[in-house]
Amino acid sequence: MKFRFGIYTVNTIQRQLLLTIDPNATTAVDLGYDGILNESQMDDMYWMIDGDKYIIQGSNDAEIDTTYPLGITTDTDGINTISINALENVPDSMDIFIHDIENNTYHNLRESDYEIYLTAGEHLDRFEMTFREADDTLSIEDNELSSLDVYYSNETESLVLLNPNYKEVKSIELFNIIGQSIHTIKDISELDYSEYEVKDLSSGTYIVKINAVSGSVSKKVLVK
Repeated sequence: MKFRFGIYTVNTIQRQLLLTIDPNATTAVDLGYDGILNESQMDDMYWMIDGDKYIIQGSNDAEIDTTYPLGITTDTDGINTISINALENVPDSMDIFIHDIENNTYHNLRESDYEIYLTAGEHLDRFEMTFREADDTLSIEDNELSSLDVYYSNETESLVLLNPNYKEVKSIELFNIIGQSIHTIKDISELDYSEYEVKDLSSGTYIVKINAVSGSVSKKVLVK
């Protein structure tokens, strides 16, 4: 089996990663199977193996619930998109997920690309690739809400909701870092992209709770 994953970043930088399943390799570093990241880009994505960055990973393990840590570097705040570029000899019964450890959400790359708003910097322990049987059932929050994302646009002073799978959202609530509710939005668009003006916020980190018909999910946003 060969898995090729790509990232298209906020600065239109691209990187492709390869995961090859080979009985002679391991999940650790294997000479001749793993390719280290020699030339970093301003935005980048890579496999994390024993604390180092690789663009090619050889492994003997692609069982259900196997996880492969991913690192991402971004030079600029903004939206980054991860997708499956190509699959070879991968059975249709194997679904492929990006697990956002920070938000405890899963996104099925077989169904759609994964869009995520990231702040500038290194994100070394937030994401991992994992697998499931196609007929396995994720929890309601994982399955129904993983596609929802939100970020704050400092340019327009608005919360931006990304809803690529058109989930029915009832309301959006904004909390400060100590848990106080400071703004609620109830008239939510059914489009895949929508903005909601929230002005005069102080700089800092806030929590946004997205209340959908199928459940709720919380995200952190940064206001500058």
